[in-house]
Amino acid sequence: MPKEHNLSCRPRKFASTLKENRDGSSTSQRSENGHRKILLETGNHMKTVEKEFQSGKSKNRRRGVRQKELTDQVKSLKEESAAFSTASKKTHKEAAKLHEGYRAKCNRLQSRLQLTRHCIWWASFIIITARSETACSSHEERYGEI
Repeated sequence: MPKEHNLSCRPRKFASTLKENRDGSSTSQRSENGHRKILLETGNHMKTVEKEFQSGKSKNRRRGVRQKELTDQVKSLKEESAAFSTASKKTHKEAAKLHEGYRAKCNRLQSRLQLTRHCIWWASFIIITARSETACSSHEERYGEI
């Protein structure tokens, strides 16, 4: 057979919580007093924190100083970034000018090279033609007309 649960312990426990405390108040009043005490302590703590903050001893004060330092750092980094961006644009323009100059030089050299190749081709053509003419003339001398 299953064992029956004894429900008589619950009312006794509940009854014991409603017993009067040493100071004559019930449990619900004690929790209310405890809550008031916590509020009072919190209020005192807030007053202490406020006094420390005004005197500069608080962590919050240090956090404020740290936050100001970080804000200043961010501001200086933004200024540096803007200056770098300006310098970068300026450098880019200078690099573009240099590149344009080098490109012009390269084009000039390339055209000279093409001209040189052209001259070499013509020179070789003339030399080949001259040799062939010489060969032809010597051939004519030996064997008569072709």
